[in-house]
Amino acid sequence: AGALRNVTHNGSGHILHDLFWQNMSPEGGDEPEGALAERIAEDFGSYEAWKGEFEAAAGAAGGWALLVYDSFSNQLRNVVVDKHDQGALWGSHPILALDVWEHSYYHDYGPARGDFVSAFFEVVDWDEPAARYDQAVELFE
Repeated sequence: AGALRNVTHNGSGHILHDLFWQNMSPEGGDEPEGALAERIAEDFGSYEAWKGEFEAAAGAAGGWALLVYDSFSNQLRNVVVDKHDQGALWGSHPILALDVWEHSYYHDYGPARGDFVSAFFEVVDWDEPAARYDQAVELFE
């Protein structure tokens, strides 16, 4: 059973780190556009409302803040994942991942996690999350 736990934990960590790095680009920093932007406004009220909730999730998480597409409700949700394999929402498809483990920010930001989260939004490349959102809609709606 221990080996299976390791596969689950490390496999999930690998996927989340891949998503995290794919989210970012030096050309990022804008707000989402198109279908993803419309869905964020529909499900959260506005981009700013979503962003505030996501930032709160990032401040509370022990490991990850995620924007996911919930296939049961056909809605976007922010979730807190404290460990790679603990806290995921069953039936969800990850759209945007932010790594808030200390190794992600402490060297550059010290204990100022909020500054790291703010800097993340300056490099988010919304093309990747938009493509994952489109894929989720195609699969689940």
